[in-house]
Amino acid sequence: MSRALRILLVEDEPVDVMAFQRVVRKRALNVDLTVVESAEAALDFLREPQAGRAAGFETLDLVLADLRLPRLSGLDLLEETKRDERLRPLPLVMVSTSTQSSDVEMAYTLGAAGYFAKSLDFEEFANNIESICDFWSRAEPATRSDAAYSA
Repeated sequence: MSRALRILLVEDEPVDVMAFQRVVRKRALNVDLTVVESAEAALDFLREPQAGRAAGFETLDLVLADLRLPRLSGLDLLEETKRDERLRPLPLVMVSTSTQSSDVEMAYTLGAAGYFAKSLDFEEFANNIESICDFWSRAEPATRSDAAYSA
């Protein structure tokens, strides 16, 4: 990958944020990471212009969101992004400790681009994060032009 993979991490647990950052550092992943602690903060970031630039969704390749967040859940965030024509093409991957089939099914029903269980084993967690980053750095991005929304 020639440029950094631009990821928005939506995670309210500082330990999980640090673990993700540690994976990026130890595995030397080419990632430009933005972290927010809630679904509301993620929606604000995605919808509002950032420091005189375009809205956050235009600066990202991927959103990784925890399922269990304060107030609005990761599933609520997913549902909101898929309702918004501008945000809909942005891939959102759920990363959660939950492996309940109902959570996984609901995430995919709402349009998740993927679902990964957080492992308590750091190496397994690191391998999953590296796989996610590798895949999305090679994937063709969805078209974000106005033509993509006319149907």
